[in-house]
Amino acid sequence: MAEDPLADKAFAAGLVQPDSTTCGSSVLVVSRMLNDASYAAFLVNGADPATGHQEPGTVQDRFAEQTLAMHRLTSGMRDSGGGMQLPWPSALGTRPWAVAREMTNQAGRKGVPYAARLVLPTSSARSAAFDRLVDLARDGLASPLYVGNRWSPRHVVLVLPGDEGDEGDDAVLIYDPASGRRYPIARAAFVGADLDVAGWSTPWVLVAPS
Repeated sequence: MAEDPLADKAFAAGLVQPDSTTCGSSVLVVSRMLNDASYAAFLVNGADPATGHQEPGTVQDRFAEQTLAMHRLTSGMRDSGGGMQLPWPSALGTRPWAVAREMTNQAGRKGVPYAARLVLPTSSARSAAFDRLVDLARDGLASPLYVGNRWSPRHVVLVLPGDEGDEGDDAVLIYDPASGRRYPIARAAFVGADLDVAGWSTPWVLVAPS
């Protein structure tokens, strides 16, 4: 991954999801941090980019507050752009289309629309999805990824941007909010639905530029 001092400081502090329902919200906050230097500075240093007011607490405190606020936002009647959306029970996590909407509005690369796409359960479809993740990482784009068991998606991670050659064609680097860690996932494990990501094995949905 390309060197980003603010992001590295934030990751080093331990960006762990504040509860069991906020993996998707955590991923959105981290993606916004990677795409917005002023927001990254706020998470790390506590300086509000709009007011200059110094927020108290630690990086972990601000991350938890921002993640819970994001969770309320993605579950509510209006998104961050003021658009209407169908409310959703927050206890059920974050829907892929809500993640795509917030990636488009504020968490992804500015001006880039995002969409959620199902990863079909075939080797060829998973291989194509992994190729897409490699290309996106090399283009400097972070991509939310839903993983789960063979029956349903259960957890969200963020495939991180990286310089060409960081992980090669056979692995991509992810941020896992369950642990706050960054680690690679291999092509073979992705295609074979044999991942070991917070206990989940199967890729389900990729949120990427449309």
